[in-house]
Amino acid sequence: SASSFTKNDPPPKNVQPCFDEDALAAKNNHHQEKEANDGLYWRNMFLALQNERVTAAEEQLYALQAEMPQREQALKNYAMYLEEEMKSCKTKQQKLEEEAMNLKLQVELQSAEVNKKQKEIEQYRMLTALTFSTE
Repeated sequence: SASSFTKNDPPPKNVQPCFDEDALAAKNNHHQEKEANDGLYWRNMFLALQNERVTAAEEQLYALQAEMPQREQALKNYAMYLEEEMKSCKTKQQKLEEEAMNLKLQVELQSAEVNKKQKEIEQYRMLTALTFSTE
């Protein structure tokens, strides 16, 4: 049985070794070359993908840089538009405030006119009452 052999015993004469060292070395070399080729393949794949990503990022950067003057001009134009709107709103506000003051003055004048008419009516009533009471 296999368990009766010790590590230092030679293999039995009728049993061939299951491998020869040259074949094993060739197999190991082939395996190492395949791993090296696989490693090189994946390294090159990574570098290609990285270069694509960098190229895409650079293209985006160049596109943004090319757009910057247009964006800046659009922002300046929008700011000018908003300033004009604000001036227009301030002008409208000022006109409305003036209108409100005029209306307030008109209300005060009409109120004074109503008070004056009420006094005239009361004076007329008093005169009428005096006139009729003396008759």
